[in-house]
Amino acid sequence: MSTWFEAWTGFGHWWVEHRIAVWTLLVAATITVYAYRLIATWFGPHDNSSNGIVVGRAKQFDNRSLSLILEEVEASLKKLNVVGQPIAANSDVFQESRSVESSRSLTLGGLLGKASTTADDKPDRDASSAKSDKRAANSGQEAEGGSDAAKAKASPGGADKTSFAPQFGSAAGDALTDRMNLTYQIANMLVLNERALSDRLQNGAARLQAVLGFQVSINPPSYAKDCVAVAEIELKLPGGVAPISVVAMIPQEKTYNAATLSSSSDSLDGSVVSAPWRLGVSAGRRQNNVFLHRDSDTVAFERNEGWYGGAFGLRRRKILDPALTAFGWEFRPVLGRRSVSPGARQMLAVVSLPLEDPLPPPEGADVRPEAINIPLLAVRTRTYWRRYHRRHQTSSIPLGLWPLPLSGPRTVKTAWYDVPVLRTADIETSLGPKVAKVDWTDVGGGAAIVLVEGEKFFSGTEVTIGGARYRAGDGNLVLKSERAMEIHTTVAALARGDAVLSGRYGASIPLLAKPPGEDLPTQGVNIIGSPSIANTQEKFSWLAITLASATDEPLRAEIFGRTPQPIICVGDAVAPQPYYFNEGDDDETRGYVIVGCFVPAEMLTGAPSVLFKTPFMGANWAPTAALPDDTVTIARIGGGALIINGTLPFSDPPQGQPTWLAVLDRDYHLGATKAFVRLTETHLKLTVSEEIVARYEKLHLSLGSRSYLLDLPRAAQNPASVSPDDSEEPRTVRRGAARPSNSKARR
Repeated sequence: MSTWFEAWTGFGHWWVEHRIAVWTLLVAATITVYAYRLIATWFGPHDNSSNGIVVGRAKQFDNRSLSLILEEVEASLKKLNVVGQPIAANSDVFQESRSVESSRSLTLGGLLGKASTTADDKPDRDASSAKSDKRAANSGQEAEGGSDAAKAKASPGGADKTSFAPQFGSAAGDALTDRMNLTYQIANMLVLNERALSDRLQNGAARLQAVLGFQVSINPPSYAKDCVAVAEIELKLPGGVAPISVVAMIPQEKTYNAATLSSSSDSLDGSVVSAPWRLGVSAGRRQNNVFLHRDSDTVAFERNEGWYGGAFGLRRRKILDPALTAFGWEFRPVLGRRSVSPGARQMLAVVSLPLEDPLPPPEGADVRPEAINIPLLAVRTRTYWRRYHRRHQTSSIPLGLWPLPLSGPRTVKTAWYDVPVLRTADIETSLGPKVAKVDWTDVGGGAAIVLVEGEKFFSGTEVTIGGARYRAGDGNLVLKSERAMEIHTTVAALARGDAVLSGRYGASIPLLAKPPGEDLPTQGVNIIGSPSIANTQEKFSWLAITLASATDEPLRAEIFGRTPQPIICVGDAVAPQPYYFNEGDDDETRGYVIVGCFVPAEMLTGAPSVLFKTPFMGANWAPTAALPDDTVTIARIGGGALIINGTLPFSDPPQGQPTWLAVLDRDYHLGATKAFVRLTETHLKLTVSEEIVARYEKLHLSLGSRSYLLDLPRAAQNPASVSPDDSEEPRTVRRGAARPSNSKARR
């Protein structure tokens, strides 16, 4: 005690002697520090044009894309089933448990002996006073430790021997109510995503909506400690009288879950010593609290009409503008920090303008940019800092005449600038896909690759070919860029139907090629007459098709080198390539193009028609024609002569192979004798006696896979056919070059 007293006495003498020098030194140090700050503020590097909060120019985003995203969110929300979860398990859980520990002691003693003893002296007697309270509640009912219901006894050391481990949770009724409330919140979100009718309709027509994006960049200065950053947006239509409706703000709120531990401990210990008695008193209390709370990083707000915000709080506007709408976001420090996290934030606001969203202009209307009246939206931003109380999560004006230093502005306000608001029709017209060139390649195995060139091929583009959908991400449609894409399909799909391109914007359009040249038939091509088939007895038959322009103009074979590669289908099967294109060289076929190819013989069996398809050229470039039936009949001419008529030619077999065979009373080989000869490609003549014809009812005619059992005409039957000219030379088809059939081509 004497040492402390001597030290204090010595400091008092030193202070009396040197107090003036100490005060002078403190004042000089203070002046030096403030002078340095003033010089650094005025002459050092600083930015007087910004307060650390920068809001970029407003940008318009696609409203349809946002709607698609919200539709996916709605689909996921509808799948949630929170009411159906079991809640019966919550019927026997506890809702409250509290633990409070307190201790008190009193000690009294004298010179001759102790008047009272403590627990350390006599364990069997409790000289000190100790109390321990425990309380537990089940469904609102409490049980006090130490009561008649608990019957808990304290140990000599003050510790409770009873063990109680309750299971906590919400009551069954509360759990049901919470889940019903969650269901109502889901329904509320679904309704909000649908958007209000007043925001979607304007005078019975569609109301113009716009999705505006603002990039907010924050770099907190030194004075922004314990402050919130506020970015306020002001919108209005020039000359407008009605305010703009704020449909949604994204994000509305950005939060973090934080846990807070609060611990407090109080103690009191004292004693009084006075001979011959000694008195001591001690007490203690300890309490712990743990709770979970939500810390908000971003908060969206909308200002009342006629008010605006600033560093000094809300103020009333001097001039009231009924068409002005103000909203914004407030960024707060979170997770124990004392300043806002620096960086850029992308904010979105969906607004509904008091204007109609018109339909696309009719076809043929003036759609020049100068003829389109695009509405303009006036935008202005206001940024500032305000003090923030983390404990109360409130912002307010600090005490003092100058809340922020002189080195930077408190509130930064930009000038008005105009943002064009594109309407739905403008977006579809400007961003709709456009096709410049389409071609395809047969890669073998029935597969094909379609190459498309154009522009505005955005993600979400789909193509339908032959009833099959091709989308990016499925592996069969690859977007090379916004100007090229590649489609993996089949040749059969190209032959089955036309192709339709569905872009992300605008209406679907046919996927049509645009070959160069003015000599292409504008109305497509037609098939003239019936297709001719030759060499039917072989493994491959020659199929020839005569094509003519639908506009009666001469058709040239070289145009098919500029169009996408054609496809020939026999029935439902695709004829293998290559295809040969030749121009007619006689009076009957001049101005026509004859297309020929080798077709497997089994493909022709039972095939009803032939299709000549030029993909991606439209329906006028896909003519069809019926194939002649493989029908053979017998007509009796007289004198024992039987004329065999066939719709398909009786082609000669390869050299060294058996020829046509007619079986009646014996085997007749074509050309072996004068009894069985060829008249034309489709007429054979068998000469037998009338007795033989009268003796048999059937004639068997065969060559390879072609076999016919024919009925013989009776003698009483009057022949109806006319005998062909035996002197006419049969016309043949050379391999590799197409020729028309013997019948005259007809339109």
